Amino acid sequence: MDVELEHVFGQCVGSPFRHVSHCQHAQLISPTTGVGAFEVSGAVNDQGQATHTFSLNPGETFDRELTIEFPYNSYAGSKTIEAQFMVQADKTSNFSVPLTLRLGLSDVGMQTLALRDGKDVIVQQTIQNYGERPIDYGSFAIFPGQARQERLVTHLAPGRTTLKRYRFSDVKVTPGMKIRVGVKELEGSRILNDEVEIQ
Repeated sequence: MDVELEHVFGQCVGSPFRHVSHCQHAQLISPTTGVGAFEVSGAVNDQGQATHTFSLNPGETFDRELTIEFPYNSYAGSKTIEAQFMVQADKTSNFSVPLTLRLGLSDVGMQTLALRDGKDVIVQQTIQNYGERPIDYGSFAIFPGQARQERLVTHLAPGRTTLKRYRFSDVKVTPGMKIRVGVKELEGSRILNDEVEIQ
């Protein structure tokens, strides 16, 4: 039995405190009669179940919306998760399909640079509003072992960019050390996390 997996990504509302949720459709197309099940790490259906069962006749399509949850402090960027399948037709087949997701915000962009300045580290964070309405966010930078530094991004107009700078004074930098940065909505639960290596 051949099974094709198609995935379409969108946004859905998730827990405002512990997880970031994304919706996608899983679609299976079967040329023969068969039954089976599949599981995607971190994904649940509308009943909160992690395992999804199906039974298909030739030419039928199985289509389900899935909610995939990532930890609230996940970093932005590409994420690859595995969909595990078990299909019973003429014989039993087990296989996996990788799914690549891009975690981020569609209307907010962020680029960060962290540079040494003597015994200090300077962080430069560029934030863009790609949306159609002004945005209000809190931005932050975290250096290991130091107090979190925060800035405000208020009433950033559509199409505009703002620059936020942070200085961590008299710090010890080891090779490959990274700084965590991000922005969090002031009146809401949207958040964008990233980490950047110190140059």
